[in-house]
Amino acid sequence: MFIERLDVTGYEEVYHFADTDFSAFIAIHNTRLGPALGGCRMKPYESDDQALRDVLLLAKGMTLKNSLAGLDYGGGKMVVNAPDPTRDRMHFVGEAVETLQGRYLTADDVGTTIDDMKVAAQRTRYVATQGADALPGDPSPWTALGVFQCILAAVAYRNMQNAPTDLKIWVQGLGKVGWGLTERLANSRRRFFDLYVSDLLPDRVAAARTTFGATEYTPDKAAQIHVYAPCAMGQVIRDDNIDDIRFPIICGGANNQLETDELAQTLHDRGILYCPDFLVNAGGVISAASEITGYDEGAVRQSVIDRGVCLTKTFKMAEHGNTTPLEMAKLLAHSRLP
Repeated sequence: MFIERLDVTGYEEVYHFADTDFSAFIAIHNTRLGPALGGCRMKPYESDDQALRDVLLLAKGMTLKNSLAGLDYGGGKMVVNAPDPTRDRMHFVGEAVETLQGRYLTADDVGTTIDDMKVAAQRTRYVATQGADALPGDPSPWTALGVFQCILAAVAYRNMQNAPTDLKIWVQGLGKVGWGLTERLANSRRRFFDLYVSDLLPDRVAAARTTFGATEYTPDKAAQIHVYAPCAMGQVIRDDNIDDIRFPIICGGANNQLETDELAQTLHDRGILYCPDFLVNAGGVISAASEITGYDEGAVRQSVIDRGVCLTKTFKMAEHGNTTPLEMAKLLAHSRLP
């Protein structure tokens, strides 16, 4: 397998791995708190340059996510530019991870599953999520729980929980996290949401309509939505659509929801409560980290539920400091970095 180390300012290590029908990048952003921990994402990118841009953004976000979650792990990520995780590709994933000798620990992510990571683990010792020995493996339910708790916290912070009519929430993306979030919202004992859903796959929307009584989201319903929960891919809030975004609360499970961090100020100036994604969606990595150090389901659950407490604290500190919740969350994350 061809391995090329890339020199990228601000990153400790970045590599390109290539072989027949395989092209992947691993980015280690920061290891001051410990070895880098982040998932292996697999999807077809338009180019390797695009895959590289994505891995850099994701790895940097993992540094903030892991730090703010109180984990003793740094930030890293792997992306594979491929349509699906074949056995050969997952073996290449394992071989690539193994070359870093524990400086990067991988896990499942968008486009990969626990079963895929078990295949990768045949070639590396550094896989965090395999579900062995009664461990949970799949981190997505914990991510969904954390997002759910943060939505409740954001709604309470805005004093919207006692609104005269049910709040309308749009869950964008019905993958593992989006589906889990929709399920929690539908089954909550405190249910006060009308559910709207969207996904690139019509079958998933149809299933959510049948299972949860959700309504398919269409752009003409935007003005009705109180909470927007992006749970698919990133950069859904961009310079070219920022003028159309008027949702009172944005709180979802997707990584890198903003095209640039500066857009957080634009949202803030409009009175939109943007919940920092790396705070909200940390449930999965909290679970993955616990699998490495000695799994304690009770401790994981409490830590994930506390994402809502952390978010409320961040809102209050940002208000006191006259800044955005995103900037305050970044400050809190950086405060743990030696």
